[in-house]
Amino acid sequence: MIDSKILRTRIKDELSKIVDFLNCYLRGENVKDIKAILEKID
Repeated sequence: MIDSKILRTRIKDELSKIVDFLNCYLRGENVKDIKAILEKID
């Protein structure tokens, strides 16, 4: 059984990465920067 606290932390980390990605996208950052962020997500 996965500890729910660990799971919540991991979900929060993933969500913050997605939010960072969207912020960059909405600001019109370079596509290269977006690719780097996508690589971090994987």
